[in-house]
Order: sequence, then C-alpha cells, then structure tokens
Amino acid sequence: MASVYHSNVREARRDAGRAADVETDLIGRAVRLPGDTRRVELEWLAEQAARHQRIVEIGAYVGRSTLALAATPGVVVTVDDWYGPRDVKIAKEHRPKLW
Repeated sequence: MASVYHSNVREARRDAGRAADVETDLIGRAVRLPGDTRRVELEWLAEQAARHQRIVEIGAYVGRSTLALAATPGVVVTVDDWYGPRDVKIAKEHRPKLW
C-alpha cells in the first residue's frame, strides 16, 4: 500500500508545474479514493499542509487524506498498523480481509 501512495504523490508532483496544480491534482486523486473525508475537508488539509515542511499522519485508511496532505513541498509520513477500526467489533479472522 505505501508504494501506491508514494507513486501517486510522486506522479502528481512530477506532472504539475505549479504548487496550485499539485494541490488540485492531489485533491482530485484523493476524492476518487474510498473514504468519508469530504472535498472541503481535503482542501482544508492541503491548505494547512502547505504551511509546513514535515507532517505526520496517524491512521491512513486508504490514503485519501494522505494525498491531500502531500500538497506540501515537504515530507509527509503516515503511520498505520492496518488493524482497522477499534470502535467496531470485528472477528480476528476477518481483520486481514479489511485491507
């Protein structure tokens, strides 16, 4: 999974000539991923990310917010144990099938 996110970010940064283009392309890619984060929230994350050189995201799910955070010219590190939600009862044998 991590290589997919890295590839998406690298391609978007390479394809875009200006920072605004990178942000727009990453948001566009992000909204096509499954998840509950709304476009306006992704745009806000990208705006906040542009103010920082280093960002750490805890819990990535499938990377929707990660792509929005990647609008920064700095570094984004995402940490996830791929265990899934803690607030939902999921049988141990089904957890590996979540991702």
